[in-house]
Amino acid sequence: MIGNAAFSLLLAAATAAGVPVADHTMEVGIPPAISAPAPNIQLEHFQYVIPGAVPDSVVDYDQMLQLQERIKAVAKATLAPSQSSFGVRVIFALTPDKPAEMRMQVAQAPQAEAARLKQFYDNASALKNFHCTRGLVYIMFDYRVAPAAVARPSKAH
Repeated sequence: MIGNAAFSLLLAAATAAGVPVADHTMEVGIPPAISAPAPNIQLEHFQYVIPGAVPDSVVDYDQMLQLQERIKAVAKATLAPSQSSFGVRVIFALTPDKPAEMRMQVAQAPQAEAARLKQFYDNASALKNFHCTRGLVYIMFDYRVAPAAVARPSKAH
């Protein structure tokens, strides 16, 4: 899957120049039966990060869980019919007073999935009405997509 190093690099770009400060990263645990958008899509990581462990940044858990439900619906609607295996990482930057900003990374997706991934990107980037209480918080969703099961015709006896 996409390494956590890429997520760290994204966050490093957001921190101020000078003395490095540790980020506060927390994995959010949601059972796979609840977090999986579809049988062929698994939520491998759901994390939030407060860059530089800024003490005035506060996660709004209700907003974070609502965002998780919305991105789950987008993933189900756009990625569930996929016939390929690939990874998708979506990172939202939340602030108290600006629309959420989204970035997406894709790993090992064949060209045949380009239209599906564009639709996913367009629908996910429309999720702008999410905020944190104070400061800046990144929310990351790391999905692993497998080919959708193909229904097999039943044999008549």
